[in-house]
Amino acid sequence: MPVVEPDFSLPEPSPADQAKSLQLIAHLRQRMSQAPLSFAEYMAEVLYHPTLGYYSSGQGGLWRRWRLRDRARAIAALCRRPRL
Repeated sequence: MPVVEPDFSLPEPSPADQAKSLQLIAHLRQRMSQAPLSFAEYMAEVLYHPTLGYYSSGQGGLWRRWRLRDRARAIAALCRRPRL
């Protein structure tokens, strides 16, 4: 019986998605040029950035309904607090 290998290939992103990814990369580089980012800050940026984040891109219905911008800011603020 032949072994079937799974196909893990991903579809090619659209030109618009590729452009958005490049904008996000530029934004992250700009942020990191000012100060190092913690993992939590990085994840807050890539997931919740108002225009470039994973959850905020698209229609934005969940963004407004769940107040994700406020949550992302709270997470970022917690990451910047000094540890005691």
